[in-house]
Amino acid sequence: MIKLPEIGPKYIRVPVARRLSSDRIRTITISADEGIKALYAGNRKKILTYLFAVDKGWTLEKAKKWVAAHKSQKEVVMKDKLHVKATTEVKGDRILAVASEEVEDRDGEILSIGGWDLRAFKRNPQLLWYHNLKERSLPIGKATKIKIQKIGSTRKLTFEPLFETITEFGRTVKKF
Repeated sequence: MIKLPEIGPKYIRVPVARRLSSDRIRTITISADEGIKALYAGNRKKILTYLFAVDKGWTLEKAKKWVAAHKSQKEVVMKDKLHVKATTEVKGDRILAVASEEVEDRDGEILSIGGWDLRAFKRNPQLLWYHNLKERSLPIGKATKIKIQKIGSTRKLTFEPLFETITEFGRTVKKF
């Protein structure tokens, strides 16, 4: 059973799903600017509880309305989304890749670009074949010039991929 919302000194908690003993939970930032975080069960790809920062002006009523509005929006959008395609732009021999943008994803969520913490990734910015770290995927290159920029009306996390070209596989990946 989902507990009722709790009001603490720093956050208003609004549970939206039941926690299971097998859940691997982490805190994610939904919008740093608006003061919204969430407890996220990564193994189920499910938000369990939203956290609204009191110092950003959130009240229990306002937080409940936000959750209700975004829950129904997610359910409607999820019916129509089958996949999400990465965006790239070729400029001469350089490629600009969009890693993330502030638009609704295939899970019906909008993650704030300002919420990304890229410090660890920038220390070793490897690009993996199919993003697959668990199966020890082949590195196909590295991300360079990682930055947040406004393109059109949307903020985007971009980088320039520098593909490995020593092997035939690396050269093939670069072509695509």
